[in-house]
Amino acid sequence: MAIASNQKFSPNFEAEGRIKIVAVSQFLLNSVLEERFGLQSFRPKQSEVIESVLSGTNTLALLPTGYGKSLCYQVPSQILSGMTIVVSPLIALMQDQMTALYRNGVRNATALNSSLSQYELESRIWRLEQGEIKLLYLAPERFESPRFRKLLPQLDISLVVIDEAHCISQWGHDFRLQYRNLSAYLAQLTEATVLALTATATPFVQRDIIQTLGVPRMKTISASFDRPNLRFEAKNVKSSADKETLLLERLRGNSDTAIIYTSSRKETERLAALLNASGITSGYYHAGLDAGSRQKTQFDFQNGKFRTIVCTVAFGMGIDKSDIRQVIHFNLPSSLESYYQEAGRAGRDGNHARCLLLHQAKDISTQKWLLGQNYPSPDELRMIFSSVKSRGITGIKPQELANLLSLKEPAVQSGLNYLKQIQVLDSAADGSFFDRCGDTSLIDFDGIDKRKKMDLDRLQKIVDYVSVDSCRREHILDYFGQTLQDGCSGCDVCNN
Repeated sequence: MAIASNQKFSPNFEAEGRIKIVAVSQFLLNSVLEERFGLQSFRPKQSEVIESVLSGTNTLALLPTGYGKSLCYQVPSQILSGMTIVVSPLIALMQDQMTALYRNGVRNATALNSSLSQYELESRIWRLEQGEIKLLYLAPERFESPRFRKLLPQLDISLVVIDEAHCISQWGHDFRLQYRNLSAYLAQLTEATVLALTATATPFVQRDIIQTLGVPRMKTISASFDRPNLRFEAKNVKSSADKETLLLERLRGNSDTAIIYTSSRKETERLAALLNASGITSGYYHAGLDAGSRQKTQFDFQNGKFRTIVCTVAFGMGIDKSDIRQVIHFNLPSSLESYYQEAGRAGRDGNHARCLLLHQAKDISTQKWLLGQNYPSPDELRMIFSSVKSRGITGIKPQELANLLSLKEPAVQSGLNYLKQIQVLDSAADGSFFDRCGDTSLIDFDGIDKRKKMDLDRLQKIVDYVSVDSCRREHILDYFGQTLQDGCSGCDVCNN
């Protein structure tokens, strides 16, 4: 692996030599951190991850929300002689990262995604070809583009970063097939170091990530998942009206910045209206809003135009707001992984913050219903396969297939992804699916049911969490394979 040779910091890394050296001085690391990112020191484990990456060691880094995972690749990207590619799951997350980098004066970064005009896409690809880019963000689907695959061998790539790496695992809480397919492309980038980052992975999922990536000698660096400055609370209520009462009690009479998570788009708008009517300035955010509205809402929240945002899980990744004092879940989340990632957006400045989970009996049945919408039954999976097979090489897109079969699009999409994973279907660059083998004997129609049962098991774990009469912090850490070292620093069971 080549690393810029100058030991003294220079603001123009692109002009530096490409002499292969064994290590980078701490002075250089600190200079980049201060001059490029405006920070005085690294957080715990950041230095260890960065040094591992710069030494050419493939690394899986497990750092909870608030530890500053992005610096673990942004700093090396400005030191390594070649380019850093960051695989990111959401366009919004890429845009947030880009905005923060530009704000710090880092101009050698760009992103390739489906939101770009053809002109802008061509312009950014030209910059890549000219060697002007040190840090490139893209979605995993980009690797399926024939044009990008043709461009890939021309790029001098030093580091490949897989952000939100739990998406790789089919047993993880946010599995994405395109993430799992990355291993085929990594095998072609033998000169690049691989860094996989996640804030939420059980020991089982960690092992699956390493096995699936298939890169040699992958080192695991894990920080403590304990966030001592966060207080964890869960309250069982009888009705939504009781939830609203508790919500208003928690938010009135203070100036705390807060995120309120709900399980539906309709609920976000209803609760935001309730809070505004009660004198608590609030906005709402969900995936059903157009891109401009989402961007404005996020900007207004980050800049203090309103102190509370009511949102679905579509909001949160990459939010650069350190002073959130409360995260309140108005509904039961689908998993403990999701809950801890969302709750962890509180108190990123290290100061005291509170994480409250409100739940009632019907939340469990609601989550079970939502999970049911995400998966086809074995009979529906047979229908999906037969319909695609009947199209031959013509192919069909998920939305069109969902309309044709009168099925929910999420269920059709997950069914198609499963059939692609077991290699009986394939997909084209335009997102359509077509028959790959035509051999129905290769299909385990019950296989997708195993994933559904895994999701139901994760749901049960969050139900167990809200029901425990022992330390909530200890319960969370145990789930992620860690132990509480210094006693509970705050939960409603240990200190009511």
